[in-house]
Amino acid sequence: MAIESIIKSCFNVTELEHGGQKSVYTAEHPDHGSIVLKLGTYPHPRALERISREVSLLASIESVYYPRHFAFIVEAASRTFLIIEERIEGQTLLNCLDVFSNEIDIINLINELVVALDILWKRRVVHRDIKPQNIIIRPNSKPVVIDLGIARLLDLSSLTIAGALVGPCTAQYASPEQLRNRKSLIDIRSDFFALGLLALQIHLGFHPYEPSQLGRGDSIPENILNGHFVLPEAKTGTSESFSAFIKRLMQTEPHQRFRTKEALSKYITDHWG
Repeated sequence: MAIESIIKSCFNVTELEHGGQKSVYTAEHPDHGSIVLKLGTYPHPRALERISREVSLLASIESVYYPRHFAFIVEAASRTFLIIEERIEGQTLLNCLDVFSNEIDIINLINELVVALDILWKRRVVHRDIKPQNIIIRPNSKPVVIDLGIARLLDLSSLTIAGALVGPCTAQYASPEQLRNRKSLIDIRSDFFALGLLALQIHLGFHPYEPSQLGRGDSIPENILNGHFVLPEAKTGTSESFSAFIKRLMQTEPHQRFRTKEALSKYITDHWG
């Protein structure tokens, strides 16, 4: 079925966002119910390969931590694609940071995200784009991870152009190795860094690398590269175990973070049960 026909078969089609080469809509589908439509174009085969990898990965996952995948249609003549996914009820973490109002709430969220991301890590996949906008919080406060668009499949050849100064990322939430495009160092520890940054942002109530909060640096990426961030203990009452956990995750060099998911989870169990 052609993309246009599929869209016409849906009702209550509402645009959520539009940017670059992709638009995202919510809609009601006659077979799948509430869905998300991702409609876009791809400029070259390399871009289509990245999209195809994202779709194949999501289609292979059956978990409450990820939206279900329903369809992927490509029209080669116009270089247009359509992805149909389950619509998750809830709101992005960016819009409900205050739901996680204390250390225990934050640790529980991070632990849930570790469980969710371990589904990828066991497949030797790095998400590479963990940020508040890519986590939906259901009404029961459980997280759902979305947007695997720049996930790195470690067992497949890299799609990033050799010699690029910066690798695929959202610069405000990227690990230093992503910002420097040090591809050989990008692994699950890059996701660990993002989890630490996320936890600290929730804890403080603002982005910890924000120059206006630090009084130094010209940009968030510059402060990430230099390891300058507002420390967890800047908030009164922060526990030593929480502060040490966050700092370990946010080390500038990957080898200074937790080595494995098991080591990360053990720290959580040892300190918070």
